[in-house]
Amino acid sequence: MDAFVTGTLPQKRQVEVDVNKEKSRRMQTRKHDSSYLNFGFIVAEKECVEHPQCVICWKVLIAECMLPSKLKRHFTTNHNNLSGKPCEIFARELSEMKKQSVLFSNFLHTPAKSQLMSFEVTYRLAKCKKPHTIAEDLVLPAAHDLVSTIIGESAAQKLKVVPLSSNTSCRRINKISDDINDQLVAKMRGNEFSLQLDEATTSTSNKDAYFICCVRFIDNDDNIVEDLLFCEPILTNCRSHEFFAVLNNFFQENNLEWK
Repeated sequence: MDAFVTGTLPQKRQVEVDVNKEKSRRMQTRKHDSSYLNFGFIVAEKECVEHPQCVICWKVLIAECMLPSKLKRHFTTNHNNLSGKPCEIFARELSEMKKQSVLFSNFLHTPAKSQLMSFEVTYRLAKCKKPHTIAEDLVLPAAHDLVSTIIGESAAQKLKVVPLSSNTSCRRINKISDDINDQLVAKMRGNEFSLQLDEATTSTSNKDAYFICCVRFIDNDDNIVEDLLFCEPILTNCRSHEFFAVLNNFFQENNLEWK
């Protein structure tokens, strides 16, 4: 009890605290050394913390393994045939590792213009109400033929980096749709608007029913805006309170007020 009164810790507890502080100090001061390449490791920084990375298997170990004994243990366990080899072998492996990293990075990197063209093509397909699958099957091959014939094959090869696969085009259309909705909702906020509600069915054999809502208002530039607010499938009975629930959910999701 006296220990708590005087504001000190018991001796055993004090020793544990000192040991933890010493471990923490070692972890903070332990840094990667260039001589660690002799053990086949380089530094890999993650969230401002240095981690050892093996140049053979590219495995990144935890920061606490930044010790020669633990680095040797990794090689003894996983690369025993290379244990004790000269540093020149690890330097050569490091050079190959950097080359492959650069090649892999260039392969994954898509230029900004290619990303823009991907959005523009899918936007045109959506406006024309065409299936997004034709972007990869028709639009891109046709563009390649046009460019290769008029400009040259070298210029046509640059079109290969434009992402227009079926899944990518579908994601692009969804993102464009969400962005258009966000822009329309942003213009509606702070302005008085009127709504026109209707229901419609598709021309297909299943005759799916949809709840359509159109909006009309005057924006901040004194322009009259008339646009489709949303189109939701009708999954329940066509009753007024159910329609209102769909409309009210849309208002709540987009932070719109009834005032």
